[in-house]
Parts: sequence; structure tokens; C-alpha cells
Amino acid sequence: MTHAIVPYLFETEEHAAIRARARRFAQTHIAPHSAAWEEDEEFPIELYRTACAAGVAGLGYPEAVGGQGGDLGHILAGSEEMLLAGRSVGTLVGLGSHGIALPPIVRFGTPEQQRAFVRPCLEEGKISALAITEPGGGSDVASLATKAVRDGDHYVVTGAKTFITSGTRAHFVTTAVRTGGPGHGGVSLLVIEAGTPGFTVGKKLKKTGWWASDTAELHFDGCRVPVANRIGPENGAFPMIMMNFANERLMLAGQCVAIAELAYREAIAYARERHAFGKALTGFQVTRHKLADMATRIAAARALTGECVQRVLRPGGELAATGLAAMAKNTATDMCSYVCDQAVQLHGGYGYMRETLVERLYRDARLYPIGGGTREIMNEVIAKTEGTSRERRARGAAGAGPGVQASSPGGGGRNLRSAATWSTDRWRTLAVTSRRRPASHHGGGRSLTASRVTGRPPTPARSGVRAREVLAARMRAASCSSGVVRDRCASPCRD
Repeated sequence: MTHAIVPYLFETEEHAAIRARARRFAQTHIAPHSAAWEEDEEFPIELYRTACAAGVAGLGYPEAVGGQGGDLGHILAGSEEMLLAGRSVGTLVGLGSHGIALPPIVRFGTPEQQRAFVRPCLEEGKISALAITEPGGGSDVASLATKAVRDGDHYVVTGAKTFITSGTRAHFVTTAVRTGGPGHGGVSLLVIEAGTPGFTVGKKLKKTGWWASDTAELHFDGCRVPVANRIGPENGAFPMIMMNFANERLMLAGQCVAIAELAYREAIAYARERHAFGKALTGFQVTRHKLADMATRIAAARALTGECVQRVLRPGGELAATGLAAMAKNTATDMCSYVCDQAVQLHGGYGYMRETLVERLYRDARLYPIGGGTREIMNEVIAKTEGTSRERRARGAAGAGPGVQASSPGGGGRNLRSAATWSTDRWRTLAVTSRRRPASHHGGGRSLTASRVTGRPPTPARSGVRAREVLAARMRAASCSSGVVRDRCASPCRD
């Protein structure tokens, strides 16, 4: 058996060059210290600046905001190589927390906000975090309770957030708050900077895995935040949060593939060198078949994740791939849990010891069926998008006119010309106020700085206008008669 990596089918010379760069960085700056950082439950803050200097922090971000360009496929390739070479999941996710904190600012923020928050993260190593989850609710984003009351040129924020990656050290936190009424229509995004009076880190949370990354509980007690720090229109943040879920779930699926690949490599190496009953463990059929099952599941998860990435990168793909992304995440998380468990089993007693890498990977893997949307929520998304697709096809067969039915997953075959809950004027305002943006992170704007990777001229970036069109279409298609976005609605209603 070989443990040479099989790259995603979408990979090109650019991806290979990115892998080589990420591998060099991880081998030099992470691998020698990974075990110690996991035990210390943090890595040095200087590593953020080192990652910027090495050109690995800005993958997937346009040059206009300080990034190296590229798309989701480049991010997955680079992240996988950093994990395989660095051997620390906690370090990878800690370094990458800007991957979920910055995209709303890149897509919908003003040029002033991008200069103030995005560029310092990508060029200077400033730390950012995303704060959505609250102590009283997890996957039910539309029910968040942290309030922001307008007071002149400021919002007064009161509430709490929890499970916030990089929260204890972040220079700013992209925070979901309630500025309006109940439900998804009253949610806004504010950038809350560290040191703002009333903003405190409650405590650093102890976790089962991901030890090298810090995870925080945050508190806001009369915290005054400038209105200028609001991303996009007031009460317009829910679709911004929702439309990035496909990308986030695929990044998590890609991490699962990488973790499983690393555990598989460790299992093969151990099985070859460990002898029992006069021969190596690989000499027993039961061992070979166990390894074969592990390799097969990794290949299947990689194939589904890769296909979904390719679909997301097509125009309008974020909209169309919502259900497939949920399938990819569930498939990859199930696979990762299985592979890591089998790797521990093959190691026997050593697999239960803290000094063994597979013990740590086994713990790290447990988070993935929870984070980024639980496995149960993913199944609900899949069920609703599958029902929508079948209903849409049935209506089309019955003679529905072209272009009438929504192609949005979760849309229930609704007419795109109607919006049960969200007003057309609101999304027209969003499109106008967003203006033209540089190519968006994870949003179809490829813009890889090829000259920095392969010596070729960069690919022209697509405008952020497409992201706003997709945003408006998603929310026109996503509401049901109960006033709850379908991906988050537990009601059996069909309209």
C-alpha cells in the first residue's frame, strides 16, 4: 500500500505550487512545535505575522484587500498540506479563524472597513474572530438574543457569545447582533474591537480537542460600537451569514479529509513496523482489509468534497450546492470519525496514549459533526433541498414556464418574483449600498495572484456584483409562510 496523497481532481499546477509553499511553511514553523503547542493549549501569537510574511494567510482573498487571490479550491489544497506537514489541527484552525470572520467584510463592507479590518489581518497578522453562537442557542441563528440598540452614532450592545475560535486573542470580532424585531429579519453584523469598554472575554474554554486553538466566551455589557462598524444595511445580516455556509461546510469537509489522511498515514507506518506473532501487522489480512476500508472512505469523501467545490465555484454555485455541501460535510465527518477510530484501534494501547498523534486526531475529529452546523441540521438541510428539487422537477414536467421556479435550495419551488417575508426594496437597498467590490473571498472571485505562485499573469477577478445578485435571489427564494428561512425552519409547512 502507498500513502502518497491523491489530489482533488480540480487541482492544477497552481494548486501544486500552493501545496509546496504551505508544506514548507508548516514543516519549518509548525511541525517542530506542534505537540508542545497542543499541550500548552496555544501557539505563539507571532505565528500569525509569520504566516502573512510566508504568503499563506491571504489565500482566497483578492489582491485589492491584501490577499494572494485564489478560490475555495486553493484554500482546501493549502490547508490540507499545512495539516499534513504541521500535524496540528488546533494550530491550523486557530491560524484560519479569519476565514470565517473576514468574508462578510470583504463582500459587503465599505472600502474604509476593508482597509481598517481586512488588510491588517492579511498583511500584518492581526487576529479576527466570528461571533454568532450564543449560550442559549447553537444552530438556531435566527433566534440570537444579543441586542444592539441604536444611540446616535453608536449601537449599545448587550449579550454574550460562546465557542468563539480565537476569541481570547482577537483584535476584533465580527459579531451577529439583534438590531430589529424577532426572527432573521432583525439581525445585523457589527465589528466590535478589542478594548472597547463593556467588551470582555469571560474565560478561555477547555475543549476535548483542538487544544492549540483558543476558544472563548465573550460578554458585552453596554458596549458602545460605532455605526460605522456595521457591515451592510441594518437588519440585513442574516443572508450574509447564510450564503457563506456552503463554503464554510466545504472547508470543514476538507479538514476532515486531511485529518483522516494523516491518521491513515500514521496507521500504515505503525502497522508496518509493529510486529506480532512473528510478522508485521500488515502481514495479517484483517489489518490489510481495515486499511483498505479506511482508504476507500477517504477517497469517497475526497471525491464528493471535490465535486461540490467545483459546483460552488460555478456562477451561482453557492446557491445550487447548499444541499450537496451538507452531504459532503456529513460524509466527510462520518468518514473522519471512522478512520481516526480505526487508526487508534490499530495502534492498540499506544493509540490511547497522549504522546501518540492518532490519539489527538481522534479527539480533534469529534468536533466536526457539531461545528459549522450539526449533523442533524445538515440532514434537515439535505431533506428540504432534496424535496425542493423533486418538487421543482415535478412542476417543470407539468408545464411550468422557464425561469419561473426558484433554483435556490430550500426554496420550495417558489416563484422568484415573489418574496413572502423579505421586501424587494430591502434587497435593492442592499445591492445599492454594497456597490462594486473586489472579487470576494470564497465567493466566485478567483483572482489568484498567479505571478506569485507560478510566474504567470493573474486571472482577472470577477466583480462582487454577482455575490449580491446571489444574495438577493437566495433570500427571495428562502422564506416560507411561517416567516422562517427554510434552512433553519422546523415547521413541516409547504407553500
